[in-house]
Formats: sequence, structure tokens, C-alpha cells
Amino acid sequence: MNIHTKQFMVVALLSIQALVAGPIHDAVESGDVAKVQGMLKENPALANEAVRQVTLKSLGREVVQQRTPLTIAAKKRILPMAKALLDAGAKVDAPQVTTVKEIVITEQGGDYGRPQYQRVHSWKVTSEHKESPLDIALGSVDSTFCELFLTHGAKASDATLMRVVGSSSLRTPKVIELVIKNGASANATDSRGKSALHEAARWGDLPAVKVLITKGANANATYHMGRRGRRSKKMKAVDLAKKYNHDDVVAYLKPLTGLRGKLRRK
Repeated sequence: MNIHTKQFMVVALLSIQALVAGPIHDAVESGDVAKVQGMLKENPALANEAVRQVTLKSLGREVVQQRTPLTIAAKKRILPMAKALLDAGAKVDAPQVTTVKEIVITEQGGDYGRPQYQRVHSWKVTSEHKESPLDIALGSVDSTFCELFLTHGAKASDATLMRVVGSSSLRTPKVIELVIKNGASANATDSRGKSALHEAARWGDLPAVKVLITKGANANATYHMGRRGRRSKKMKAVDLAKKYNHDDVVAYLKPLTGLRGKLRRK
């Protein structure tokens, strides 16, 4: 008899929700800063107490979310709350973890109804997503929260810098400095090879351009604008600034191109 195995996800039929949380999380959710400060004064360890939220959106699907008080404060954008938690020792990089599980039914054996036929039910993790407080602040496009988390040592990457320079609300000199200080390269690029300096020059943000150059960004770096091929054109940051008529940025970058492109300018 032929052996075959089939797998498929259970169809959603019923919605059930369950929540497990502690008093500190309820207080943060409510926005009661004074209450949270009092609780942290008595027990600073509460700043890092995780919450487990389970949501059964169907009979065959389970969403498990683990959050810290700081990620809740970041989500709700309560600045005094976030400051109080950080002052009490909250871990600035502790992430919010969302795990999705679904029931998989495995059919083994021959035809349905035969003695060898059996169904095996098991849970399978289909996705897992992590967000740090800084990631949440970036998603909310809130430079004040980004600066707060970065000041407290939040880890940053090249991707972080590219997100910052790509947003007019996040692209402040202070945030850029902190992102580079906390791990990003001043010469960070996206998947197309476009650098942070290109992005800042494209938007005509002279303060951002100056910070990047001061931190070591290469003014001679190029990327292919448009599709690679005959119509593709290599562009420097100064070329982008010129294309979009940002004369002040052009005037600043032009002396740095050529042999002097890798030098830092104050």
C-alpha cells in the first residue's frame, strides 16, 4: 500500500482571547505614571517583568505575545513612563516577541478508513517577530523616543540609520549621531547601494549631511540610479543634491568630491 503524508492548516472557526499580565503592565497600559513610579520604587525588578499574552484567534491558530513594560510604554508613546522605567533599570533592548502557531494535521497511511490511516495533530510555529523599544519608536516615527532609547544605549544597525535618514521626522543631527555611536556605519547603504549620505542629500537636509560627513561618510560613494543597464547612471551625493536643486548641499559637498571625498569636514 502506498504511504502518503498530507499537511494543511486548520480553518478558522472560533475566536477566543486570553491575557496573562501583572499589575505593573496594567498600570503602564493605563498611563498612570505616578502609580508606576511608586511600584518601581518598592520593587525596581518590575521594570523588566515580561507579560505573556495569548490570543486564540481560531481553534487552529494561536498568537503568543511577550511584552515588557518598556515596549508597552513605547507603543502607547508615554514619554514620562518610559523615562521612569529606564531610570529603574529597564533593559532598553529587551524585545517584544510575537509568535504565531498553527495546528498542522498530518494524515498518514493509506485511504481514509483503512486500519493504517491516522491523523496526527501538532502545533507548528509559522512566524516569529521581534521588536525592540527602538524599533517601535522608529515605526511610530517618533524622534523623541528614539533619542531617549539611543541615549540609554539601544543597539543600532546600518538598517536603523537608513530608516532614520529616510524620514524627515527622525532625521535630526542628534539621532543620527547616536545611531552611529551605537553601532551603525556612517557609510550605511540600502539593498540598492544607496548610502545614508545619498538619502540626506536627496532631501536637501544640510545638517544631516554635515553630521554624516563629520562621522566619516564617503562623499565619493556612488550608486546606480534607475535600472542597471544603459539607462542606469552612477550618482554621488552631490549629484543627487544638484538634481533636486539643493544648492546649499551642493556647495558643501562639491569641494569634498574627488581626492578629498574621504576626508572629514567640520
